[in-house]
Amino acid sequence: YPEFVSYFGSLEEITRHNLIIAANFVYGWIPSILEFKSQDLDLAAAVLNAVKGGSVISEQDLLVLRNLIDNSMVAVSKLLHFVRPDLHVIWDRRVYTYVHGCYSQYQIQKPGNYLAFLDNCREIVSDGRFTQVHASMNRKIGYEVSPFRALELVMYWNGGT
Repeated sequence: YPEFVSYFGSLEEITRHNLIIAANFVYGWIPSILEFKSQDLDLAAAVLNAVKGGSVISEQDLLVLRNLIDNSMVAVSKLLHFVRPDLHVIWDRRVYTYVHGCYSQYQIQKPGNYLAFLDNCREIVSDGRFTQVHASMNRKIGYEVSPFRALELVMYWNGGT
């Protein structure tokens, strides 16, 4: 995890080359084989560079990335998290189950649901009480992570399988 975050942190600009490498290492966290579903690599790299620069991602941008990366919002959320761990939370089956109490393959794939989830996460980490949770998580895992990563780990570990 720290190496993935460091990889994006060291890049001045995300190129097609970086995007292909990153999409593949993100897929190392998913039990399937990566398939690019579109040829919009340059457009996707532009979206990632905007995110890297601090831009708020739109639903249309999420669709560009999802349509490229195997139609998977899970993979997109992981890629976005590694590009900007301070702005994006990983959205996977366990986190979704923690938030909603059950899992829906259909609902997890909707970009609008991911954006609403991000809004809720921003609200949680901006609460002054969350600093204690963040510090506790850093101690438990043994290295510093973003507040969003700390929040995601709480949800992941408590989300069941």
